[in-house]
Amino acid sequence: MITITKKWTLGKWIHDKEARHDLVFQIREVEASFPQLSPQELRNGLHRYAKAGRINAVHRGVYVIVPAKYESRGGLPPAFYMDSLMRTLGRPYYFGLLSAARKWGASHQMPMIDTVVTIRPDMSASRRKNPLVAWRYRESIPESFVIERKGEYDRVRYSNPALTSLDLVRFENAAGGLSRVASVLYEFADGIDFAEASSSGLLEAASIPVAQRLGFILDEVLGFREPADSLFCQLKMFSHGRFKCVPLDRNCPAREAMRNRKWNVSVNCEIEMDEI
Repeated sequence: MITITKKWTLGKWIHDKEARHDLVFQIREVEASFPQLSPQELRNGLHRYAKAGRINAVHRGVYVIVPAKYESRGGLPPAFYMDSLMRTLGRPYYFGLLSAARKWGASHQMPMIDTVVTIRPDMSASRRKNPLVAWRYRESIPESFVIERKGEYDRVRYSNPALTSLDLVRFENAAGGLSRVASVLYEFADGIDFAEASSSGLLEAASIPVAQRLGFILDEVLGFREPADSLFCQLKMFSHGRFKCVPLDRNCPAREAMRNRKWNVSVNCEIEMDEI
């Protein structure tokens, strides 16, 4: 009888948090709310609800509540809780790469897994425990190029179109390779404004080689002259007109490749666009 009462009390506590749209909690919150329970009893209770799909462990000592309509879908969409999770951990973040590209209009072959960019150290939750999130890391988060939107349960932060385009090239392997990157860029990059990329800190956040490779793709592969020319002007200003030759594909040899003189890129691979 006592076990049932304790289990119900923990379930009621979870239900009340969900009713307030407060979906993220730390284990120490549960410990403070139920001082009468031993650590083992708390672990057992949380394990039961996790096994039933009612809660998910998304970080060491941090859980997310899964509303009933999502229990059969393999977990809660990360956008519903990510902002609360990262604020709990005190870490900056944004949804990037294909997740952000989808926000800005790309729809071709979008994955079910969301990409979240943050700073190191690496997140402690394994892919098995949190299969709907792929983590990527950078030295710092360029806040000026992160856009916040209101979501169904929480705020959501996305890289803006310019940062998204640069990240797709920077993290090309995570995005599925340069051909996939070009296909995604085709759907949203024509209207990107790079007019202040040099003075705003965007190129500093991205790196010159990444900007060269993106510029080549926009210019020579996609034929998006306006954003390409804008990026080229900013790149020359930022680098004082000097940037080294870089390979288009970092994973392939570039010794015998033809060089595009404008962007100073060794074209060591062929980019094949998907049918859109």
